Amino acid sequence: MESTDQLVAIAQSITHENDWFTVQTRDLHGQPSGRYAQAANTGEGYLVEVAQINGQTTHNWRIGLGTAADGAGNKPPKGPKASQILSLAAVMEVLLSWLHGKGLPLGYGAALRIYRSA
Repeated sequence: MESTDQLVAIAQSITHENDWFTVQTRDLHGQPSGRYAQAANTGEGYLVEVAQINGQTTHNWRIGLGTAADGAGNKPPKGPKASQILSLAAVMEVLLSWLHGKGLPLGYGAALRIYRSA
């Protein structure tokens, strides 16, 4: 990302159901660590996931509203639970906080899924 405005423009471009995007560390697959965020238009709202990669382990958090999001699960390919469907304004708030390395804004929760590659 070159700027906050660029991230906002990308997020605003996913206007149709099943549109999605991923933003990641440059050359992520050639690095020992990095991070990525992805968002998708579900037709009812937006699904957001952020992740940290360290070696062969990926910690992927599916973001939602409130403490209900913590226990809502993160089981791809299952879709999001009601607490994990966000408005576009919430997507912006979460992704801009992630971009600036500040963690989740107050009022949000996350369900963790850990992936390990062989």
